[in-house]
Amino acid sequence: MLLPFMPKAAKKLGTAKLEFPLHLKEKIAEERRSPGLNNNLIATLVRIADESGGEASKTSKMSTYLTEEEITGNLFNFTIAGFDTTANTLTYAIMELAIHPEWQDWIIEGIDAVSQAQPGAEYATMFPLLTRCLALMVSKSHSVLRVKGFDTLSLKPPVSHIARYTHQVPQNIGDIHFPPETLVQVSLQVIHTTPKIWGNDSLSFSPSRWLARGQPNCETLIEPARGEFMPWSGGPRFCPGVKMAQVEFVAVMRAIFSQWKVEVAERDGETQEDARKRLARTVADSSPKLTIQMVRPQDAVLRWVKR
Repeated sequence: MLLPFMPKAAKKLGTAKLEFPLHLKEKIAEERRSPGLNNNLIATLVRIADESGGEASKTSKMSTYLTEEEITGNLFNFTIAGFDTTANTLTYAIMELAIHPEWQDWIIEGIDAVSQAQPGAEYATMFPLLTRCLALMVSKSHSVLRVKGFDTLSLKPPVSHIARYTHQVPQNIGDIHFPPETLVQVSLQVIHTTPKIWGNDSLSFSPSRWLARGQPNCETLIEPARGEFMPWSGGPRFCPGVKMAQVEFVAVMRAIFSQWKVEVAERDGETQEDARKRLARTVADSSPKLTIQMVRPQDAVLRWVKR
């Protein structure tokens, strides 16, 4: 990708491919120089590798330690897994706010209330108060293909199903028997939209369902019961990047809607209401690829308006 005749974008990707592991190796070396000071993914992987024998275990075929290349590989996976999924959630959330301007006003009201109550506040103070932004993430896409995850995640979670395998041991869940070596696909769309859990309006876009009543700057997020809401999976394989995704989503929402409003760009002869209905159809026409994505994203054209 770095050959002289390659396009600029390919060269940029080639440079990143070379530099990314170098940055990670530098962080790994830094962690080894000052062990125990941090409690993060890099520190955890380095600690597991070193406590399991490190380089001294290379001669053992039964060694379970992590090589430096394996640490780097895992960190790369964590980075990629948290990029496309969060970007996808942001995309659907902004689309929903364009389709439902009343919820956009609700989000802006919450952001303004927190900003006025805590002017100039830092992350530790601000993030816990921006619960409406987080409720939007959970609510993100309650549309025809409803895939849940904090309402945007509820209706259109980044991943449509979770796979589990019983291996050699049969398992029973309630009255259901799973024989050995059975692959089970758990549908998040069904779990996140079933009226038995979410009520008769389970397919409606309603971010406020996730909040206990209160003032815009002191509302609390409602925690669903175990197994009712799994956009980040569950159990021991729970997504390690959930907090990063939440912070990233909330920060982007606050940065945008502190200054801007979004609406659908009308086509010739369309009213704003017609344009919203057309965008709703475009959003509903989504299908699972690596993540849930709109089939024709080029049809979703938005206009940003300064507040």
